[in-house]
Amino acid sequence: MAKCISVAAILAVGLLGGCGSTPVSLYSDNTMKKKEYNGIKAYKKGLYEQAFYDLKEPAALGYKSAQYTLAFMFLKGQYLEQSTKLGMGWLGVAKEAGVENWSAQYDTFYSAATTQQKQQIDETVDLYITQFGVKAQNMTCRRSTSPRRTFGEVKIDCTKHEGSVTEHDIQIIELSYGFSSFFSKSLFTISSAFKTSSGATSCCSKSIIKSTASFTCVGA
Repeated sequence: MAKCISVAAILAVGLLGGCGSTPVSLYSDNTMKKKEYNGIKAYKKGLYEQAFYDLKEPAALGYKSAQYTLAFMFLKGQYLEQSTKLGMGWLGVAKEAGVENWSAQYDTFYSAATTQQKQQIDETVDLYITQFGVKAQNMTCRRSTSPRRTFGEVKIDCTKHEGSVTEHDIQIIELSYGFSSFFSKSLFTISSAFKTSSGATSCCSKSIIKSTASFTCVGA
């Protein structure tokens, strides 16, 4: 069920009704950023259940680092049921942030899919952009120019602007299947997309190929 909410970018107080929905509490942009930060921190520690509950709301409201992390929780089956279709949906909408590595990861996974799988991925990404994208969620996202980096990685700053947006529920169970084999294959082909100038494989590709307990390049 989708909820229509009014965004208070600085301070959240009171309740909002209307839009054919149950009244929901308003929230602040800072609250969502804190949830996103805490969710990524929990993810890095391998606390996937806590990470999901921290990340699901900011992801649904358009915060890109939350969406990117949620993508890999689906892709790797961390707390959530493994779903390449849903993971690619989140990775597809997260790459609106314009981070080169995120787009390269998406392209590598996508290239390993069959024609039918690509069609399903395209449909999922298109849907997620209409629900969770920057335009739908009235967001502005950019790579941070601050020298301070979150957990040693690139930081994406997203700001929610005032106005009315719809908060959509997050689908956590894939309704159609057929992706497991292609994602397994893509784990071993992704290394070609992540080579440093010296020829060494980056931490992103190594962590995916080794299927480590936690993805070590969130935000990179």
